[in-house]
Amino acid sequence: MSHPSAAAGDIGRSDLGREADFSLGGARVRPAAREVVAGGQRIRLQPRVMQVLVALARAGGRPVSREALVEACWGPFTLGDDALNRCIQKLRGLGRTDAPGAFEIETVPRVGYCLLAGPATALATPERGVRGHELGLVAAGGAAAVALAVVGAAVWRPAPPRWSVERSERLVSTPLAERHPAISPDGAMLAYSAGPDVVSRHIYLKPLAGGNAIQLTDDAFDDAAPAWSPDGARVLYTAYRAGEPCRIMVTAVPAGPARQVARCQGAERSRAAWSARGEALFFADSATPAGPARIVRLDLATGRRQAVSHPPGGLEDDEPALSPDGRWLAIFRHSEALSLAVLHDLKTGRERAIADLGETGGLAWSADSGTLFLAGGNGVESTIWGWPMPGGPRVAVATVPMIVERLAFGRGGLLAAEIIAGRFNAVHPPGPGGSAPAVVDPATAKTWSPAYSPDGSLAVISDRSGGAGVWLSRPGAPARLLIGLGNGSGHGLSWSPDGAFLAFSAARDGEVSLRVIGLAGEARADIPVRGVAAGRPAWSADGRSLVFPVRDGGGWRLWRANLARPARPWPITGYGWAAVRAAGDTLYAVRSDRPGVWRLGPPPRLIAAGFSGRSREAWTIDKNEIVFADDGEAGRRRLLAAPLSGGPARAVAAVPGATFETDFAIDPRSGTPTYIAVVNADTDIELFHLAR
Repeated sequence: MSHPSAAAGDIGRSDLGREADFSLGGARVRPAAREVVAGGQRIRLQPRVMQVLVALARAGGRPVSREALVEACWGPFTLGDDALNRCIQKLRGLGRTDAPGAFEIETVPRVGYCLLAGPATALATPERGVRGHELGLVAAGGAAAVALAVVGAAVWRPAPPRWSVERSERLVSTPLAERHPAISPDGAMLAYSAGPDVVSRHIYLKPLAGGNAIQLTDDAFDDAAPAWSPDGARVLYTAYRAGEPCRIMVTAVPAGPARQVARCQGAERSRAAWSARGEALFFADSATPAGPARIVRLDLATGRRQAVSHPPGGLEDDEPALSPDGRWLAIFRHSEALSLAVLHDLKTGRERAIADLGETGGLAWSADSGTLFLAGGNGVESTIWGWPMPGGPRVAVATVPMIVERLAFGRGGLLAAEIIAGRFNAVHPPGPGGSAPAVVDPATAKTWSPAYSPDGSLAVISDRSGGAGVWLSRPGAPARLLIGLGNGSGHGLSWSPDGAFLAFSAARDGEVSLRVIGLAGEARADIPVRGVAAGRPAWSADGRSLVFPVRDGGGWRLWRANLARPARPWPITGYGWAAVRAAGDTLYAVRSDRPGVWRLGPPPRLIAAGFSGRSREAWTIDKNEIVFADDGEAGRRRLLAAPLSGGPARAVAAVPGATFETDFAIDPRSGTPTYIAVVNADTDIELFHLAR
């Protein structure tokens, strides 16, 4: 480029509400409405994506450095390179598919990006309504399907023939929890995991032509995540036991002794995939139990390990899916705010994010390596897409009114999908002589993060209205929606000492913040988080500040924010602290690298040594005790309590069905715990018969 680059001062900060409309090639950009009008369509953009587009347009054709874009669009607080990359990739997708010819974004090596407007062609035909990049609709074999924003950067090319669903059937459906489908290379057999819960499963085989399933493994571990060898003669799987790094096992088919071929370094759970020739394995592992997971390659002959992926800034990689031709590795890269499908080129080592999968995700390759199937959704319904290789627009294949997670493809157009449905409710422990928990909040949905105010009002986060929201139940009154979270999510509800405000961690559009709201849902503060995840906040005794854990590239540490200056939080500890609670002005915290609850001070003092820390948020403070989860065996889970002054723990209550994936609460009126339990859940395997 012959022009000097534009600096942050040249493009300035953008207030979208006051930004004037402008033309870009044959498209009309409306910043205040967050819309681009092109080809008779109104395309809705996410706020940060529109800010980047406005900043590039203000440069008048000059290149803009990455640093200038970050300063103009995020200010001093940003998630780093990944947030800007996603915005640029979404804009490139817009310029290729929804507004073709209106503009391009050129990468200027060692400088940044340049916006190039196309000719002012007549694209502005009568508008046909909003096509949302936040929540849009596309046709899928005649049925409408939720379309998430594609974040790939591939060169456009004509799409190959579309995949469509000819029929589907519930292939495996029993009272057990069936997960992890894997279809044999010849398309004749399905391997999967099944058991009464997710800590005591075994591997099963079922002929796809019909017949009963046979049990392949029988040991004292939780056996899951089967994967077929390329020749179909062996199945590998991971064996889990609480508190231990996982084992990767291989067994012959249809029967034979299992042998351990690898041991994870830090991860308790993992999923492995064979290389195309069967000489190596790819699986998720971490260097330490508290470290972020990444994909490693294990050479089976030499035992040599090599890190394949390097997720940035506290993100984690898992669920590797290798293309049958051995060229591509698809990865699920995620944090609290992100759930990305990432494509890794095994020849060059280059990576690119190709899709935002929402709250759930699944990846599988077609037998010819020509299509990557993706599953994603909002926690209520899911869409399965086909993404053609080496690039092009993805096409919706099916929409399912349930949660779809893992996928498996087989010859003959077979696609197996893990289907999840059920209720996760706030409950009390069983009464005397009872075995079932008592439901407190009977929504037909998924509920999490219960929190009691001083007067006994119960707040939860739930997706009962079709999306996540904060719900409030006054004593004796039904629940009402305080605030919806749109296409975002939240967790870690925490009441202010006077019961006037709720604080919680929120994630949306790849960004994390702490939100503080009043009892009518009104905003009190929005605190930026300089990381990829944040935990439940703790209030100071005077209600004027919050302390909260944040995970960034260095790990977990505690931050403080003054509500009078919410935009300027600051770190108060070094790395290693992953959860925090307050009793008056005294802070108690959990470490990310060792068990126990600690009282912070010079020096920290171990108070509750019996807390494992695996579910870092599964503890609270009730009066002068620390109440924490004893999360060893799923069928015998209970709550224990230890004095704040230190000392032996006592049993509080049995909590059957507890998930311990989220925090729990104590009713201040009765001292009764409220926790989240699986009230009615089922996981089955659906088989789609595809054609193209």
